[in-house]
Amino acid sequence: MIEGAVTYDLLCSIVGTTELSTVKNVTLRIKCIGINASVRILPRSFPFITSLYLDNSIFSNLRIVGEEMSTLKILSVCGSHVQSLHGIDLLPNIRELYASYNRIEDVLELTDLPYIAVIDLESNRISSFDSVSFLYLCPRLSTLTLRKVVFIYN
Repeated sequence: MIEGAVTYDLLCSIVGTTELSTVKNVTLRIKCIGINASVRILPRSFPFITSLYLDNSIFSNLRIVGEEMSTLKILSVCGSHVQSLHGIDLLPNIRELYASYNRIEDVLELTDLPYIAVIDLESNRISSFDSVSFLYLCPRLSTLTLRKVVFIYN
């Protein structure tokens, strides 16, 4: 698991090349705790990335990315302690989101994703079914997984 600063050299050693602009798929385990913790280097280092797998990492929301990743199509953050989808707007062309086994309570931000087709929210604690019902606004949504979701009504 990567803790602390994520550098260009570290990313090169992880993916096995110094030509990071050619990398399309990345798998990392990161730990970003604290207000200033981020992996803001990812969008600049991988300008043509299409798939990012951060499963079993530790971070609270997607704002850790820092800036837009317009080429990203698949994001997997399963079991990563994610509490909020805040920052999902930095991934405007995302097609598939795998976010099972987290602590996500509100899914309303997903309605702003025009290309989202697959959403996996298995085993999350969503605050109400009402926010899920608005996912019909996603014009391309074809698969929604809600197995073992606990709905919490305040």
